[in-house]
Amino acid sequence: MKKRHRNVAHLWADKRAMRFFRKNFDNPHHKNLRSIYLALCEMDSDFGEHTQIKSFVKTLSTYSGVYKDTARKYLNALHNAGIIDVQQTRNEDGTYADTSLVLYEWAEADEPRLASVLKDSLQSSNLAGPRGLETPITGNPDNGVSSPFKNTKVSL
Repeated sequence: MKKRHRNVAHLWADKRAMRFFRKNFDNPHHKNLRSIYLALCEMDSDFGEHTQIKSFVKTLSTYSGVYKDTARKYLNALHNAGIIDVQQTRNEDGTYADTSLVLYEWAEADEPRLASVLKDSLQSSNLAGPRGLETPITGNPDNGVSSPFKNTKVSL
């Protein structure tokens, strides 16, 4: 596939991609795919084509407004479909270091295959819940109930 380039207008497909997500997916998949894809486009614009991005999934989570686990699952689905490519380098200790992002040209003729691959990826990753809402957990629960707030004990 051809890589997208910022200076070649006909390779941009954000509107076509958004329409594709809306036509082929119900909520919450439609909203998450839209959020992740637009965040990737914005990151591509902000960081440039050959820039290494540190803490890639955390940055994607911040740009898209979804939790890291949700961002990671939708990122993997877009990667499996061949819409994007993410290349990560590893440190000597085996942890991920920098990540580079490649967005590919949108091909309308390829949309049926993209829909099928995305649906399979999303179904196999069990992403049926809401937009990645998680219950925050604090270290030690008070009275057996976790609370997102510190110092929940009331002293009189």
